[in-house]
Amino acid sequence: MTALSIIIPSYNRKAQLTRSIVSLIDIMKSAAFDDYEIIAVNSGAENISVEYSQAVGEKAQICNFTGRMYPGIARNVGLERSKSNWIWFVDDDDTIDAEKVKALIELIWKNPEIDVIAHSLKFKYEDRDSLIKNVFLFKEKQEVFNYVFQRRLLDKVNKFSDGVHEDI
Repeated sequence: MTALSIIIPSYNRKAQLTRSIVSLIDIMKSAAFDDYEIIAVNSGAENISVEYSQAVGEKAQICNFTGRMYPGIARNVGLERSKSNWIWFVDDDDTIDAEKVKALIELIWKNPEIDVIAHSLKFKYEDRDSLIKNVFLFKEKQEVFNYVFQRRLLDKVNKFSDGVHEDI
């Protein structure tokens, strides 16, 4: 079982999806972290596994679906195919900061007893309490991207709905 699965839903944006995957692979290399998998759920487009397999490498699995699959359902597909203790849902248009990923990896390794890691899109906070306050008061932009979940928590809850929602 790997430590971290990064699940990326995408609809008909093969170039953007490929850039996202390659960027995540590069970030993981720079963090010297190899215990992860990327599962991209590509819907509404032609099969891109063969065409882009050299670009994305062996760390990424691309699941192709010709019909439209809304993000919630695509996340469920990725979750079903993942093999890790920790799950991070990322969209193909999210900007990922390498330093934040390094901090998330450190939290994953040092805190196996926690169920959720919340993080911010902001790069700096004056103190930890300000971040926590903003997250719980919903002053921080809240997206599924802002959380890394233990599988054991996700196994207890219902899956994502099939409604049209990109960031929740």
